[in-house]
Amino acid sequence: MRNKKEKIARFGIATKGAVYCLVGGLATMTAFNLGGEKTGVVGSLEYLSDQPFGQILLGAISLGLLGFVFWLFYVAFKDPENNRKGVKMVIKRVGYFVSALFHAFVVYSALKLALTSSKSGSGGGDGQESLMQDLLNQPYGRILTGFIAVVILGKGIYDIYLAYSGKFRKKVKNAQLDYGTRKYIVETGKVGYTARDIVIAIIAYLTLKVAFTANPEGSGGTGDALTFLQNEMGSVVVAIIAIGLIAYGVFMFVIARYSRIAI
Repeated sequence: MRNKKEKIARFGIATKGAVYCLVGGLATMTAFNLGGEKTGVVGSLEYLSDQPFGQILLGAISLGLLGFVFWLFYVAFKDPENNRKGVKMVIKRVGYFVSALFHAFVVYSALKLALTSSKSGSGGGDGQESLMQDLLNQPYGRILTGFIAVVILGKGIYDIYLAYSGKFRKKVKNAQLDYGTRKYIVETGKVGYTARDIVIAIIAYLTLKVAFTANPEGSGGTGDALTFLQNEMGSVVVAIIAIGLIAYGVFMFVIARYSRIAI
């Protein structure tokens, strides 16, 4: 049973890597005027659905991400990593839980596209804005939205800490690879995590803005973060971040293949 759960988790992590490569690739194409689009995870799936064999690919991605959601919920509730008690442990487990909810929404969106071929035509932003509006309509909705923003930011800060503290190397230390290759992989991971966490920081800012203004417009996730970067810093910065997202996706492939999976 343990072996089956580990395989599901690895397939899910690899699928996440493929999605980030797609998001980064589309944004890179846009930055260099080669087509593509600045879009989030759901928007990239909409793009994929228009391609040959798109429905089959969406079905495979849905299956993989469903495994990833399973693993995130498992880690959040069972804590197989045996984290010590304290604020850091709480942030990590809440972060896993929030990430699981987000990816569950992605699975739902991918399945909907695979089964109905319906497109929102908005790069995936409208669906997330609708969810944000639903959250705001709940009792204490603005407080909950602010809490989510803090959790998102906390997870991003923790990931940066892992990337630059040396603990990051543990993810690939057991890989049967030579020193030069491992070093290259670690550096790729650092670039990827840095780019992703810049996007996460912007998403946290946009989400916090929603909490203060009660206006969910522009809170659609990665796509809106890339648009924010485009408006504030220009296409060159977007291209750099987009390439970093591809690096993050590649590193997820490495993690799926070599890293120890907590089960």
